[in-house]
Amino acid sequence: MADLVRISGKRPATNGTRNQPKEPKTPLQTINPNTLCRQPTQEESSKCNLAVLPTTGFQRWSLSGMHYRYFRISLPASIDRNRLFHSCELLVQRHDSLRTAFAKQDGDNGKTVVQIVHPSVRIQFQENNQVESLDRHCDEDTRDAVEPPVDGKPPFQVQIVTLKDSRAFLVLRFAHAQWDGFSLASITNDLSAAYNNLPLSPTTQYFQHASAAWATHTDDAFKIWMRVLEGSQMTKMDAGALLLLPKESARSEIGIKMQEPYTVKITKTIPKEPLSSLPTNISMGTVIKTAWAMTLMHSFRRKRTSEENQVHDVVFGQVTNGRALGIPNESHIIGPCTNIIPVRVRLTGTSITKLDLLRKVQRLYLDTRAYENVEFEHIVKRCTTWASDTKYGSIVRFQNYDFNPTTWLEGTACKGSLYYVPNRPSETANIAIFPFETELSVVMTVSNHTLNEQEAQCIVDEFCKQVQEFSNDHDLDEPVNLQYSYQAPE
Repeated sequence: MADLVRISGKRPATNGTRNQPKEPKTPLQTINPNTLCRQPTQEESSKCNLAVLPTTGFQRWSLSGMHYRYFRISLPASIDRNRLFHSCELLVQRHDSLRTAFAKQDGDNGKTVVQIVHPSVRIQFQENNQVESLDRHCDEDTRDAVEPPVDGKPPFQVQIVTLKDSRAFLVLRFAHAQWDGFSLASITNDLSAAYNNLPLSPTTQYFQHASAAWATHTDDAFKIWMRVLEGSQMTKMDAGALLLLPKESARSEIGIKMQEPYTVKITKTIPKEPLSSLPTNISMGTVIKTAWAMTLMHSFRRKRTSEENQVHDVVFGQVTNGRALGIPNESHIIGPCTNIIPVRVRLTGTSITKLDLLRKVQRLYLDTRAYENVEFEHIVKRCTTWASDTKYGSIVRFQNYDFNPTTWLEGTACKGSLYYVPNRPSETANIAIFPFETELSVVMTVSNHTLNEQEAQCIVDEFCKQVQEFSNDHDLDEPVNLQYSYQAPE
């Protein structure tokens, strides 16, 4: 299924904004709102006790390419809204990432974005009543909001949205630069505990994680990444070299580039093999990476010498959760601990079985896991001969966490749901795999300037075929098929 994503619809009715609690006796000092679209001066930072810190690679990438995320929690009719608000306030005061704002740095024409951690923030309780559609409300909120959120104000926002049928929802709006998917469980656990006056689990601030992650940028780390990537090139999603379609299906690159970019989204669901069918010590994440490597090898023709034709070499990005630094309470951090690291799969003309290839990919992960927090731009600069502005051609992410966790309010299990408008059109293909009990949902998003619907659909079909081949333990002793699925005419 292919669909082109656009934002539309009318603005839902809004009944205004409520600020709670009342102003403290000593009001929080803030920077002049008229100057918030730039980095605060040293004097302003000192006066307001602000921490001004550099952003991470993932934060910069998400700020430039991603829209707001909305976590929606259905509310029971008996909800105490004041208690709920105070629970949200406690959540914000407890986690520095939710009090973080982003602003352009002075002196470089706004190219550099810093993060500003406020010591305290009074959150706004937005109330929206008689709303026709919750999804449309989020779409409209995205369209009307400041994006990217680099105006110096914390983008986190708390909303209560009541639909025309009287159902009410707590809606938490984040920039992805403030959190990652693994943060959702901590958010719901803290809200449940705060609302029900229960002890809160110990936690660690995100910036402790960021500091520990930066400390992994060592000479040893760069040596490992240099060894992994030596002689490689980033694999681009080049539609002109696509082997899965006949030559007459080729499109005009000039015509495509003149079009307004939009996001092509392809979704496909396939049966999921039980975990017991996987070989010992092989994870589903390894299956996914291996299948994507084979998809790239099968899908694109490259001009090479006869000697080079015996070598199949691909590089792509893998999303990691970044929470293996060994710092206290790491699993309870609310923040964007995620990183994207390179995966290289290189095969020579020597025959290799599917099982051996899975083990090869798994071994690469184990060899680089201690260095998974090293940022991509530093890997490019220190460990490769690539251009300094190299971007990933494709990124895979296996979302093996609960993105619909439950919050307990008034004795009711309130299911959450994550919603967002697809990312801004990106020439990097983003492949997300969502595991369910008996099936896998595969979603690819990519700019139409990279792949059109037909091309993207062919690649997703090939990927799903490879996933099924490598997750079936019955024929893993067979050699890997390195022949292309379709040989385009010269």
